Amino acid sequence: MSSPFERPEPSRALSSSASQPRSERAERLLAFFQEASFQFADGQPLTRLLARLTWLTAEAFHADQCLVLLITSAHELHVAASARPITSDRSLNVSLDRLAPLQQEQRWQELNQAVRRLLAPLFISPPVSISAALLVFEGQCIGLLACLSQHQEDQGATDDYEQEALLTVANLLAATARYHQLVLQLEEDLMRTLVQDLLNPSLSEEKRETLHSRAALLGTDLRQPHRIALLEVDRDIAMGQEKAQSFPWLAELSAFVKEQMLQAFPGTLLTLDEQHMRMTCVIQVGLHKGEQLLPTWFRSLHQSCSKRWHVYVRTGLSAELTSLAEYPAGYEQARRSLTFGKRLGLPGGVTSIRDLGVLQYLDSSLADDPTFESQELEVIKHIAAYDRRKGSDLLLTLEAYLEMHGNFARTAEHLLQITGKQVSPSTVRQRIERLSDPEVGGLDVQRCEGCWLNLQLAIKLFKLRQL
Repeated sequence: MSSPFERPEPSRALSSSASQPRSERAERLLAFFQEASFQFADGQPLTRLLARLTWLTAEAFHADQCLVLLITSAHELHVAASARPITSDRSLNVSLDRLAPLQQEQRWQELNQAVRRLLAPLFISPPVSISAALLVFEGQCIGLLACLSQHQEDQGATDDYEQEALLTVANLLAATARYHQLVLQLEEDLMRTLVQDLLNPSLSEEKRETLHSRAALLGTDLRQPHRIALLEVDRDIAMGQEKAQSFPWLAELSAFVKEQMLQAFPGTLLTLDEQHMRMTCVIQVGLHKGEQLLPTWFRSLHQSCSKRWHVYVRTGLSAELTSLAEYPAGYEQARRSLTFGKRLGLPGGVTSIRDLGVLQYLDSSLADDPTFESQELEVIKHIAAYDRRKGSDLLLTLEAYLEMHGNFARTAEHLLQITGKQVSPSTVRQRIERLSDPEVGGLDVQRCEGCWLNLQLAIKLFKLRQL
């Protein structure tokens, strides 16, 4: 919550503008509408247009602050733009329908007083005077425009002349906002069907031939390398007191992710699965195709989401895709990376298919299938049981040894990185040799190099079953 007013200027109060000569006000409002018309015709994105128009409206109506609030698909009123900074991102669970008759009957004072009470939860210091108008398009109320002042000398609102001028602005905003919403909905529908077809392994050849042209309409060049990312919001792991429980919250996060991704990776396709709180991104990697650059960018995105919405976000990344035939497998890679990264608790919240190593070849459903067993899995169970009894680290050493391809020195360095404990190469050798003891597991690692892959898979499967 915050105050919407940066610096009080008595000469700028809403009520003071009504005392100006009518000719001066007419000139001022005419200049405003000329500039506003240019902004409406400029074809800029809705967020940028609203930000510019709120500032112009505050200037033209001598207000300290101007807000545009739009109704979300969950029927909550959310601040879409403000003339001056406002830190509160709280949505209001209110209905504007009861205010519509006040505007229709031009009962401006009652309308402004009702809006003042409605907006009070947004601010520590509520505004003294408000002049407001509902955004109505084809009989449907889609939002609210409000000019606010904090001045004490006169709590009266603007007169009918300026109130009707504000209503004109609101009507223009309503038509523009609705137009942008319809265009955005159309774009989202096209994007959703395109992504579905891209990831469909059974897509007909006739539809496959249309993918390039359909993607081009959305600004995506499928001839360029792409990677698939799956982002999932974990509502159960909260970074603060508030948890994600409502659709408006998810819609806001999705819009933020889309905006950030399009800035960093123009041509990205993004769809939202509301039920599973998951976003599918087909990323045109361009200059960011370095293996570590994309995970690093996503970690930064996760941090921004955690700070703003108090939630934990995970991402699974595919390898680079260079042909249409690779996209279905790329989606499976991203899904597998997300699943295993989540179950194994891999650090950073971002898991690439390359991070999984041999784990990428393991079906995650085996972790939940108690009927699946193998000789290697039984050996791993024995080693883990021995570790629990003796307080040793033989299984951890074996896993590191296999990942370092049997190099004792590199295994010692790897153990230092993951445990923080200094281990000498000779100690690693002794631990590996101890595995051959029947009491431990009877595993002669150095004589069974042909089974190393099976051992690695067995270790990963054992760890998954412990979660």
